[in-house]
Amino acid sequence: MDLSDDGPELAPAWREADNNLYGVLRNRGASAVAGQFVGAGWRSRSSSWDAYEVETAWCQVELDPADGSDTLLHGVIDPDRLDTLAALLSRFGVRFTLELYDESGALTREVHRLSPPSPSPAPLPPPSSQPRVTPASPVSSPSCQRAGRRWVPRRWVRVVMRVFVAGGTGVLGRRVVVRLVARGHQVTATTTSAAKLGLLRRLGAAGVVMDGLDAMSVGEAVAAASPDAIVHQMTALAAAHAGRPRLGRLDRWSATTIRLRTEGTDHLLAAAQGTGVRHVLAQSFAGWNGIREGGWVKTEDDPLDPHEGTAAHPAAMAIRYVEDTVAGDGGTVLRYGEFYGPGATDDQVRRVRGRRFPLLGDGAGHHSWVHVDDAASATVLAVEQKARGVFNIVDDEPAPAREWLPHLAACVGAKPPVRLPGWLARLLAGEVAVAVMTEGRGFSNARAKRELGWELHYPSWREGFREGLA
Repeated sequence: MDLSDDGPELAPAWREADNNLYGVLRNRGASAVAGQFVGAGWRSRSSSWDAYEVETAWCQVELDPADGSDTLLHGVIDPDRLDTLAALLSRFGVRFTLELYDESGALTREVHRLSPPSPSPAPLPPPSSQPRVTPASPVSSPSCQRAGRRWVPRRWVRVVMRVFVAGGTGVLGRRVVVRLVARGHQVTATTTSAAKLGLLRRLGAAGVVMDGLDAMSVGEAVAAASPDAIVHQMTALAAAHAGRPRLGRLDRWSATTIRLRTEGTDHLLAAAQGTGVRHVLAQSFAGWNGIREGGWVKTEDDPLDPHEGTAAHPAAMAIRYVEDTVAGDGGTVLRYGEFYGPGATDDQVRRVRGRRFPLLGDGAGHHSWVHVDDAASATVLAVEQKARGVFNIVDDEPAPAREWLPHLAACVGAKPPVRLPGWLARLLAGEVAVAVMTEGRGFSNARAKRELGWELHYPSWREGFREGLA
């Protein structure tokens, strides 16, 4: 689709407003709809690998692909122009449901066009044939609910779920927030910085500053949100918190994350118990840390490697703790593979381009990868289904370092990686880095696909590295 900087920008009066518009566009992809908005004189830009933001003076919305061929719409609109937007979508030949909310979060109006679209775009209809607009009703207003693999109208429920996302501004957390909000859930998301509250507001969430290592701070935040579910995405692995990743000093690099996965988990579970929250979902890891024995690919029934006697051992024990504690309490643990995508692999790409990411030893150690947007979609499925137990959230192709690292270099326009023999690599990079690249184990996603109905946009890192890094 051609992106466009032409057309009016959103008026300043609406730039700081909270999201007040949500909807579903039936059987029309995000790219196609964005192109139609451009044709109508709107501005458009890509906001992720398959999502778009479109705007004009009185409306700015994000278009996110949903399951199947539908598109989720969410953003801000001048309430007096809802009919104008509905008429424009009708001219596009789109079947849709739009819902408008007031400042308190109450549904005030809905517009829907559920009849089959015209085979070609029709002119704007006269007022007598405008899409039907009705006031909101607790029993008659259609909203959006996932049924099987499709989105269908259902009877309105005021709030589908109240979800508390601990760590809502991280590379994964913010994507989870966007998808939960787009599906109609009421989201409270936390940050450690007051400067990021505006970001959470723009994503459509109620933001709160919370210290995940302070039991009182966590308890007060959860109690105020009164959620139906808690999503634990608290880490401190970003360069701003931890600096450049160093496997040889993993215990130091991940020190705060270790505490968040132990103390922070305890605080969230205590808050959940204190407020009657029945579902907690927590982040774990399944990149290369399967037990180093037997086959190269592990399932949820296989243990994780403790890496005893190395700098990775404290981090491994923290992962085991969060899994035993949350899953043991009837919650959900999502073992995410190595993230890649915008904001997730920027440091790795810089090092690959500078030939500062060498291939160690024989490179036989396996990795499992997952694009951050695919990880977010799996998270939302697990929240909505109140899944129980442990799930590997990885792509379809665990692969040895000697395959994925040269491919990553080629995809970012870099020369092939430098190769270091094992003995030299141990001296320069440390025992953990060599173990990862020569003995690491990957993971199977069969359970997540089977039980959650998870479908990946990037089934393999091969196309993901080519198309989904920027």
